[in-house]
Amino acid sequence: MNFAELISETFRRIGEDETAQVYWSEQDVKDSLNEGYLDFCEQTRCFSREAEITAIDHLGYSDLRTMLPYPFLGLRRIYGKLLNAPLIATTVKSRDDNDNRWQMITGVVRRWFVSGLYWLGFWPPPDSSEIFRVVWTSLPDRLENDADEPQVPVQFQEALLHYAVYDLKIQEDEMKNALAAWQDYITLVALGKQYVANQIRAPRTFVMGDGGRRGLALSGWYD
Repeated sequence: MNFAELISETFRRIGEDETAQVYWSEQDVKDSLNEGYLDFCEQTRCFSREAEITAIDHLGYSDLRTMLPYPFLGLRRIYGKLLNAPLIATTVKSRDDNDNRWQMITGVVRRWFVSGLYWLGFWPPPDSSEIFRVVWTSLPDRLENDADEPQVPVQFQEALLHYAVYDLKIQEDEMKNALAAWQDYITLVALGKQYVANQIRAPRTFVMGDGGRRGLALSGWYD
């Protein structure tokens, strides 16, 4: 569904005449749909962006705040152009366990890790500037125009409607209808999370600050 269709369907579900708009305005409905859109994407991590970044020679760390457009929720994968292959995720501890002098080595980057909240680390640090393609989970742009379509799998677009009905009905103190819509919404959120997990068999989404290994211990995907 496009934005215009989502708006019309929301008006129908809340029992409001879209042409009259006595209680709720079109802007109210748009705001509720967008709030649900962003919340669904944040909870499920179903939306991602891609960009190319350049790592400076002999510099093992890069600040993601200056390299990637905001907002970003976590890194998924990094593709090394010089290596012509995806980089392998690792951790600072893993590097220390392998060689406590690992930060003194330079070469073609083969691994990446997260340090702190915003720092992306490369190992070995590149001995010349390298270009990488980065995929990260993010929040989408708000829906604005009638023809805009939510960037979520089609089977989960219904979640935006459930959230909008919940948000509008709870403001009317219609708790029964609001809670029913909320239950439908969180059911789709749970299904959305499972859908995303199934798309990435070996987990590759890293939350800033978790050390880069949450969810990896069972998969053996990091080294």
